[in-house]
Amino acid sequence: MGRRSPAKPANGVAPDSEPPVAPARSSSASRCEPFLEFIDLSLSKGRNAKGIWQNLVDNHGFTGGYSSVKRFVRRLRGSANTAEPMAPIDLLSCLVSDELTRRADRLLQRRRKQARST
Repeated sequence: MGRRSPAKPANGVAPDSEPPVAPARSSSASRCEPFLEFIDLSLSKGRNAKGIWQNLVDNHGFTGGYSSVKRFVRRLRGSANTAEPMAPIDLLSCLVSDELTRRADRLLQRRRKQARST
């Protein structure tokens, strides 16, 4: 009679083996770190993460994924948003300015009509 191997469980792991350990996330710097200056400049010009990523891949040899750039941009924007609060809007000045603009427009229209009629 031949030798029989012990039966394997349905999941293929022997009962006495160690459970698999999930790989730990790398704590190294982001792949975007070398491009910080370019990304910061692009953000100041109003570019979004998708556009920045595309430019990095096409023109700068970036090999990381879009999600890496998206996370990096989110982190940069988060630090920028908390660093300097927005200045309050002076609503009264805006209203006065709008009213003065309307009055000036009406005055110009009247003068144009007068110039045409003479």
